[in-house]
Amino acid sequence: MRYITVPVIILVACLCLSGPLYAKNESAAKKIIFSGFDVESAGKFKYLQDGIQAMLLSRLAAKDGFEVLDKQVSSAEIKKLERSGGSIGSVSSDLQADYLVVGSLFSLSRGLNIQVIFYPLDSGLTKGVERFSVVSESDSVLFAGINRLVEEIALRILGNEPSLENFEREEEGKIAKKGAGAFITAHPEIAYKRGLYSGTVIGVGDRAIKVATKGIRWTKEFSSEIIAMAVADGSGIDPARIFILSERKLKVFRLLGRKIVETGSTDLPPFLRVHAMNIADLDNDGVQEIYLSATRGLNVSSRIVRWTEKDGFITVYNNIPWYIRPVKHPEQGWILAGQRRGMDRTELVEKGVFRLLSTSDKTFQKGRELILPEHVNLFDFTYADIDGDGVFETAVIDQNEKLRVYDQTGGLLWVSTENYGGNKTYIGPSIGGANEHNRRTNFSEHEDTGRQLIFVPGKIVAVDVVKRGRQDLVVVNNIVSSFPFFKNWRMYDGGSIVGLTWNGKALSETWRTGKHTGFISDFAFKLKNNQQKGHGVATLFIGQIPRAGTFEALIPGGVRSKLSVYELGFSIKKQMIDKK
Repeated sequence: MRYITVPVIILVACLCLSGPLYAKNESAAKKIIFSGFDVESAGKFKYLQDGIQAMLLSRLAAKDGFEVLDKQVSSAEIKKLERSGGSIGSVSSDLQADYLVVGSLFSLSRGLNIQVIFYPLDSGLTKGVERFSVVSESDSVLFAGINRLVEEIALRILGNEPSLENFEREEEGKIAKKGAGAFITAHPEIAYKRGLYSGTVIGVGDRAIKVATKGIRWTKEFSSEIIAMAVADGSGIDPARIFILSERKLKVFRLLGRKIVETGSTDLPPFLRVHAMNIADLDNDGVQEIYLSATRGLNVSSRIVRWTEKDGFITVYNNIPWYIRPVKHPEQGWILAGQRRGMDRTELVEKGVFRLLSTSDKTFQKGRELILPEHVNLFDFTYADIDGDGVFETAVIDQNEKLRVYDQTGGLLWVSTENYGGNKTYIGPSIGGANEHNRRTNFSEHEDTGRQLIFVPGKIVAVDVVKRGRQDLVVVNNIVSSFPFFKNWRMYDGGSIVGLTWNGKALSETWRTGKHTGFISDFAFKLKNNQQKGHGVATLFIGQIPRAGTFEALIPGGVRSKLSVYELGFSIKKQMIDKK
């Protein structure tokens, strides 16, 4: 890509600023206020921050229907927003604006990605959070891209048309008339505006793939919060086993007829805080082990457990001083990967993810470091061949809940506009639990107050659902209802499980479940083995906390969870198979 030149951007920015700053003073005008653009991932394009923001500001100010306030959100105002709970729509009118505009710049291998988010500050607004994105591959199209971005913002904020990605409004409208049974491409908000419920699954995106579902086949409610889940593959007459982790217990269930039946449980040790659970048979003995990545106080204390019908739960490895996770490596196959905590008390995660090698004395030795993009932790990534060229890309969910795709050289190919992988689980002791009298096993009150939580994102499942030679991604899409400034706040307003496929330049949605209330704490997606080319059958397991974020959840015993299980069928058009 050609480097976008400094003189051009400065000249255009100056021309923009020479125009009127304010829109016409009409009562219906939407007042917008900007915050500084995030350039953490802008790379060589960081210098464009002020110029791009100035261009957006001036172009929006020139639009009828917008009034751009000549100020930025101050740190004091952000603190006030944080004290209000960080909830979108609950903020007072102190900012005197209808929308807060937040932007980000991302340096991609093929150019610059500009993302803009409109957060509603007025609870009376009918529209929710609106997200916009444009990619400019050279300086010759940068300004045209910004103009297109402004036109899309004006259309969606001021108009009544539904928000769609990639300007596919006309095509979307044609297919929408066919109803939810037609499997179509849509922006995520379209699904919600159609009133889809949690029992439905619609196809969205790649029209070559069709999705069929029998709806929710099995459900079960729990009196405690589902922290994590994992599903062991079944074979023959032995059905799949569903492992559910709550705060103090690990339980195993099976599907029996129309019921989800508990077949075993074990108590977890006191003060053990598990933040991730995965299943794999790394020793190839025919039994899948359960990998619990956990801390005890300030120390890492992971363990490996196995379960059999005969013996129940047995701890195989205990007090492992590594965060652990089984990973399918594109060259090494299934491996156990690990990450250390830092030497400093407050450094819960140290840079570097390594392959772990078991020793004869039941300990683990550090092996070769995995080559990963910068700032990627053990639970943030998966390898996937999304374009079918035999070369695996790395899919990552970062701490801002953005799904990223990197090539093998570490170049950033794509960043999502939507938030994916949102989760409330984080590494280390519970925040707010500091005790000055027990500093050996917990943070001090000062350390706890200044602590930046490290969240464990939801799973990224890479799977070839119709055996066409390339993998799709399955992720959770919990709907954020808090501002991005509040890094330790995780508030959600419902969630869905989403399937994504690579279209050559971006990941686009191919299917999604209806909206589950509260938020989705974890999920599992299992493709059945009897898959034929062009067809696939899968089971989807969803752990949901329906009342999360409500007053009822604050009452003792008010936290409840729900497990829902779907059966999904995937197929691909015959002409698409013939092209392969």
